Amino acid sequence: MGGSVRFVLASSGHIAGIINPPGGKGTYWVVEPPVRFESAEAWRENATKHDGSWWMDWSTWLSERSGGWGTPPGMGSATYLPLESAPGSYVLEK
Repeated sequence: MGGSVRFVLASSGHIAGIINPPGGKGTYWVVEPPVRFESAEAWRENATKHDGSWWMDWSTWLSERSGGWGTPPGMGSATYLPLESAPGSYVLEK
């Protein structure tokens, strides 16, 4: 694929990081590219520690690479007609 790689090491797993909201406990480390190291230990010694969730860092990284907001495509097709408007009545069922 090419390009520079930016590796972020987080103190929580990918599931815990997604479930827990931004802020609060947690720590993550990052080294900005194009710096490379011969070992994981060398990387960690040179990484910058950040307290808190990696969410905001990730959000910033994504926004720098994303386009603007656009109009979503229409629902359904000629073969599969939409049943109802989003989010659908099933979300209201108990």
